[in-house]
Amino acid sequence: MEIFSNDFANFDFDVAINGTTRSDQTDNFFASGSAGNQFDNTGNNANNNLCNRYQGNIVGTNIVGKNVGFTFREEDFATDFHDLFIEGTPGNPGEIPVFAGGNNGAAVWNYFTAAKSENIKTSTVFPDDNTVHFFYFHPDPMLNIRVKPECALNDLCMPPSNFTNILTFGSPFDDCMFPEGPQAPCQTKPCLDAIRVLIIQKTNQFAAANALLQSFPQSTTDDQYFVQVQTINTARLADPEFVLSSVQEAMLQNIAELPTVEAGYAQSLLGLLKGQMFMPRVPDLGGERNNLTSIRLGAQEVLQVSPNPVSHLLQVQVSAPLDQSISRTLELRALATGNLVRSVRVQDGSAIFISVQDLPSGLYLLILQDQGVVIERKKIAIQR
Repeated sequence: MEIFSNDFANFDFDVAINGTTRSDQTDNFFASGSAGNQFDNTGNNANNNLCNRYQGNIVGTNIVGKNVGFTFREEDFATDFHDLFIEGTPGNPGEIPVFAGGNNGAAVWNYFTAAKSENIKTSTVFPDDNTVHFFYFHPDPMLNIRVKPECALNDLCMPPSNFTNILTFGSPFDDCMFPEGPQAPCQTKPCLDAIRVLIIQKTNQFAAANALLQSFPQSTTDDQYFVQVQTINTARLADPEFVLSSVQEAMLQNIAELPTVEAGYAQSLLGLLKGQMFMPRVPDLGGERNNLTSIRLGAQEVLQVSPNPVSHLLQVQVSAPLDQSISRTLELRALATGNLVRSVRVQDGSAIFISVQDLPSGLYLLILQDQGVVIERKKIAIQR
């Protein structure tokens, strides 16, 4: 299976690969609410991730069970919690190749989320605390601080993950060097899609990106949204002191709330520039998940939680900007499955404590809702 040059947004998992499947994922943009991609017990099969970008995911790549053939190179992470999370299942240890980067010990060039203490995280859940140890060969972080993953056994990380960082040498891969796009005239959908990819790849080459944007045909609404969003994104990257104007904010707001392929980009920009958060649009799967109505969260926070990550007792403060007399529901759900693990009634202006010491370590969503309408959500990490 080959997954090449796609833009994913507004899903629980952008790509979920279960069982003995061989895959190559190259040059994709993952912006899901949960994980960009998940590999579940793929065995010894080769699953290669190359030149993908992750933005706003809770976890970039989630590896569950036995996955001996997984490799990743030139991945560009900007996630909320972990870039790579490895967890076991009973009887199947969480596993990736013992020598990440190849048995020759050459440096593997990935670009991890900056200023995160746990880029690569292995499971600490009992009895699945059996993630197989591996070595990660990284280049000199003096070249780029993002090339070295944090939370190894030989790093200052509590609790440390079951891998060892080794400084080695080697030039960056050139696998991400794609050819220049076709020359005008360009009117077919494959041709325009190729230019879209080039524009996104050239966001750090501002003059080239702007030249492509100015000549990009805007014959459809999606084309217009694409040009609007990428023009703002290029301006943001070109100017370290960039401030979103009211007109630009209104434009992004409109695109972010529409069922368009550019909504994920608009949401990401509003998250970076305005601190907004968006619920993923969860499909109607029946059962309890129907209550996860997806609406945009306001800029004003209603929920304050501490500590996060939490190990035993979570304190939740509900502020009181709304009707004091209305009682609302506070739910805690497992992020991967959507299963409800806690539900309490709360009033605005109240503070409650939620015990989580009997819940397994992992990622959860704390959701405040009123009659099925989500008011706000918080990502919660439970760690032991």
